[in-house]
Amino acid sequence: MLIFSLFITSNYIINSFYTNQFLFLIEGSIIIFALGFIALQKSDITISKITFYNIIIVALWISYILFTDYFINTNGEKTKSTYLIVSLILYIALTFIFTQYQNIKKITFVFISILAGIESIYCILQFLEIIKTNNSSIKVTGSWVNPNITAMFLALILPFVLLSVLDKLTKYRKVFVTLLTLIIVSLILLKCRTAILGSLLAVGLVLEWHYKVYGNFINRSSRKLIFATTVLVILLITIVGYFSYYVKKDSADGRKLIWSLSLKMIAEKPLFGFGYGSFERNYNLEQANYFSGDISTENEKVNASHTDMAYNEIIENAVEGGIFGYALFVAFIALTLHNGRKLLTLNSYKTNSNTISTKPEMKNIDSEIQVIVSCIIGIIVLLFMSLVNFTITAVPIMCIFLLFASIISASKLNESEPVIMSSFIKKFFTLTFILMGLLLFYNNLTTAFYQRKITTAINYAKDKEYANAFSVLETIPIRYQKNVNFYQSLSNLYYLNNQKDKALEVYEKSNLLYSSPLLYQQIGDCYFAQKGYSNAIQNYEMAKNIQPNRFTPRYLLLKVYIEQKDKINALKYANEIVLLDEKVPSSTTNSIKKIAQQFLKSVNKKNG
Repeated sequence: MLIFSLFITSNYIINSFYTNQFLFLIEGSIIIFALGFIALQKSDITISKITFYNIIIVALWISYILFTDYFINTNGEKTKSTYLIVSLILYIALTFIFTQYQNIKKITFVFISILAGIESIYCILQFLEIIKTNNSSIKVTGSWVNPNITAMFLALILPFVLLSVLDKLTKYRKVFVTLLTLIIVSLILLKCRTAILGSLLAVGLVLEWHYKVYGNFINRSSRKLIFATTVLVILLITIVGYFSYYVKKDSADGRKLIWSLSLKMIAEKPLFGFGYGSFERNYNLEQANYFSGDISTENEKVNASHTDMAYNEIIENAVEGGIFGYALFVAFIALTLHNGRKLLTLNSYKTNSNTISTKPEMKNIDSEIQVIVSCIIGIIVLLFMSLVNFTITAVPIMCIFLLFASIISASKLNESEPVIMSSFIKKFFTLTFILMGLLLFYNNLTTAFYQRKITTAINYAKDKEYANAFSVLETIPIRYQKNVNFYQSLSNLYYLNNQKDKALEVYEKSNLLYSSPLLYQQIGDCYFAQKGYSNAIQNYEMAKNIQPNRFTPRYLLLKVYIEQKDKINALKYANEIVLLDEKVPSSTTNSIKKIAQQFLKSVNKKNG
């Protein structure tokens, strides 16, 4: 599953992100189904009490997602909620697998380390221009189009690789040194601030665990030295933070606005949120409303853009899931980390990270603790990166997170009282997994099949084979039409065929699922063609307010007001176009500026 998520990034279904997500959903469904059959063969199923509590939280979370799907986000798409449900059930499945097969945990980490090495080599070869980049605007991306996903994946496996380098008994220490070097070089080439800061945190936590730096320093140093070191550390963090902010200041300022408006959205619907998968639509409407007033700054207008995500998984979870969803998310993470910390505390007397164990049973404990420490540090790093970027939304990062959480839950070091399932509960558990696996597999495979048809229609449209595109879309059942991709492709076909009335009907349906400047521009164009100027102005204004630094909505507004012979508003938008700075110069913006300048000259000539 992880191999597919990293290295299969084709546009077979819409784009690489959708292709990857559907592969994950289908593979996850197969694993869930297979687990049911494996569990059915077992005479008994035993789990630790703390893992049992985690599974209860997961079951509550799944139930809550289903509740919001059917009662809160009734008009929205179900792709994200399905993604979360499959991921949570996979956590239970992986926990069971690692509980039954304890020896595969370290093998799993070694395997992921090898994947990280391959990914790193891929990045270096891209830098040397031996392998083509997957993004024409970025030189090094790794196997993904977005370099952030590659970089964050490498940052999460870094703790295990570094711990293996520090382990003097590791047979393949030189191999891990090579892997560590490759990962560090790749992180620098990928230029992802989030991953670099996460890697620094990972290195600090690993060194603290291995050398007990903090405890030894506190016990052996004077108060003056402790104070001076504390000041130095704070100064260093401030410098790193300052540099991280100013190296991409526009991006950082844009995220500050997103977080500010997202917190406002949480206050608007605090209990149940807006529904899972609805962030993009509702956030952009909130942003449009914000820029329609007079309280925004010029800097905010320059840096604002159409936004798909909060760039903070915790805030986005609260926006979509409300207090209840947020509480379940936090409870799951907190209990997993508490379980990991408890495992290390209970077994600290058996091993010491600075000592070399020679007895076989002690080596096994050392190996298990190394894996658990890697998981705990990995989850902490993931949480840190989740504060400033998207993480678990990306399939490779979600895969790693599920592995970390399930390995901690399945640890053989857990000495808490076990929970043994009765025969009835075991049968119910296994049959539920078999049934869920079958249902999810059928649903995800069928959805992927029809999404592929939509992709075929889009490709026909690009080649101007509109009749073929229409015929493909007509074969899609009504149940699978209610999604962004279907509405976008069908409405665009009507629009390109100059069937504005039909296009408008579909655009209005699209408006319930997503909000983008282009969507509102196209709705405005349809109304303009029908001479519905007031509705056209309303939609062009919405497009402008979602992304205030764009030229096209202003040009369209200028065109409407010229058509209406509204000289005052036409002059207003012509002046705005002339004064607006180009973020990325293009022939389109140059043409728009020339049209606005010519209009101003013609008005001045008449007045002169």
